[in-house]
Amino acid sequence: MDELLSIGEMAKLNNVSVQRLRYYDNIGLFSPAHINEQSNYRYYTSEQSAHLAIIKQLQYIGLSLLEIKQLFEDPLHRGIEEHLSTKMDYLIRQEERIQRKKDLLKSFQHTLKADNNEIKKITIHHFIGLFIGDITQDLPIPASGIKSFYDSKVAKQLDKLNISKAYLPHFYVNGDNFQNARIFIRSVNPKPECELLIIPESDYYYCYSDEDHFLNDCKRLKEKAKNETNEYYIEALPKIDQNKIQNYLIYLRIQK
Repeated sequence: MDELLSIGEMAKLNNVSVQRLRYYDNIGLFSPAHINEQSNYRYYTSEQSAHLAIIKQLQYIGLSLLEIKQLFEDPLHRGIEEHLSTKMDYLIRQEERIQRKKDLLKSFQHTLKADNNEIKKITIHHFIGLFIGDITQDLPIPASGIKSFYDSKVAKQLDKLNISKAYLPHFYVNGDNFQNARIFIRSVNPKPECELLIIPESDYYYCYSDEDHFLNDCKRLKEKAKNETNEYYIEALPKIDQNKIQNYLIYLRIQK
């Protein structure tokens, strides 16, 4: 028989706690190779470390102990491929969700640092917005009209989708005509039944603007981008003072 390891030695060898090994044994997931009938001490073999490593890896990727136990109880492991495929799909969705959160965080960081209207460059990973509708009025919308615009155009659609109203509208403009834009809200975890608007991954020029300088700043972006695309998206930032929006964040896509 291979040299037996005490439960303490097995725990130290595999960087787990003694309590965890006892729990695994109690639920029938990972049992010792030998139990002393007189002392009731548990003993393991070093070869069992491979089995324990698999348990730790499956736990790390998100399988529950019950799911792992069910996999091990099937000698043909018929369910493991389906389990792993399902978990892979879940991780891919989580990765996309995390990337969208990172992009939102970058946007908020830009907002906090907005102290001038200097043109800068940023790489944005594509993100998904929930399409709200089209707009046929001039951009930017005056701060004095934001509430009525929100109530009439955005809130009703969010109510229909059963989504919180804690969003500001964003605008997507393809071309230089700022009277025809598409309204959307960023979404970290969009519902499958929602109509989506995807902002492409690309480099963007961006700057901060306000109501009085909006069109001029758009022209400055165009001059900076020269022959690049006319695709803009605009964030209406929640900085309103005396019926004026202090900041819009304007992005102009740089075609890759």
